[in-house]
Amino acid sequence: MDDRLYKVLKYVAVLMVVLLVGIGLYDGFVRGKDAYSLGMAAGHRYFEDGNFKAALREFRTAGEAVPGDPDACYGEAIALLQLGRSEEALTFFDRAIEGAVDSRDKAFFLANRGILHDRAGHYRLALDDYRMSLQLAPETAEGPGVISRLLHNQQRKPPTIMDRALYLQSELAKPESERLLTVPAIDERQRSEKVR
Repeated sequence: MDDRLYKVLKYVAVLMVVLLVGIGLYDGFVRGKDAYSLGMAAGHRYFEDGNFKAALREFRTAGEAVPGDPDACYGEAIALLQLGRSEEALTFFDRAIEGAVDSRDKAFFLANRGILHDRAGHYRLALDDYRMSLQLAPETAEGPGVISRLLHNQQRKPPTIMDRALYLQSELAKPESERLLTVPAIDERQRSEKVR
């Protein structure tokens, strides 16, 4: 084989390796992020529409694209919560809280885990989560804003995490026989809402 042909083949081989590495990086980072972004956006849309099974599917797609991502874990948790799969939801809330870097995100994840505990009748755990949430990010006490309420046709401002924490605190201070921690007829009318 002559030197010229050898050099051409060598450069072609190097170029092929560079191309394969580039394609691998593209698949792993760029396309992975696209699947993540698309999954998260679709998951939130489905959640807002009340299609919690489809939301869960999309949040899982996002979680597969970026494993361990706290927002994807949170998405799975809120969808599972709405589907009545509390034990699974708790696992994903815990993962989201553990992975949260930003204290505001952690606060919102805690508030929603508190809602899970509240619905399950674990009122002291709910109160602990609500308190930690409010300490990390006091704005969690504000509840949905005016625009969110307009989009969901809510004339009255719904109870906030702060409202619920104060109520639980006052009820848990009473003797057990005098506590009123849930009113099923009112609880059922509450809109499925994620805090954030």
